Amino acid sequence: MVNFEEYLNFIKSQDFYHDQIFHIEHIPKQEAQFSDLEKPLSKRLQRWLDNNNIKLWRHQAEAINLIRNGKNTVIVTSTASGKSLCYNIPVLQSILEEPKTTAIYLFPTKALARDQFNVLSQLLLGTNIKQNRIGVYDGDV
Repeated sequence: MVNFEEYLNFIKSQDFYHDQIFHIEHIPKQEAQFSDLEKPLSKRLQRWLDNNNIKLWRHQAEAINLIRNGKNTVIVTSTASGKSLCYNIPVLQSILEEPKTTAIYLFPTKALARDQFNVLSQLLLGTNIKQNRIGVYDGDV
């Protein structure tokens, strides 16, 4: 099996790929950085996190803190880095505090909307938060 360095050197040596790689940087791995929330979550949400062995990464805790403090927040991280929890946790906390809470989620693709619908549905089920009006509107309905 070829390692990444060997593969990268092979690609760089190909005539068709000459000067197409602009920058290469090796970023060493880092230990995960976890953080606590400024205000505790409801027992129901905290229990769900604990039961699923989820500790909030620093970027998640920072985003959740900002959102819960009423700040507009943009989260830009790689795929599968926990962005969904950054917005789902504050929405669910708001629903628990005020059952008439409304949230609208916008996604750039139907596939992502369906995926996040499933994620939120499972989260609602796992936390036993009852919602009658959760759905996807994507033009196919």
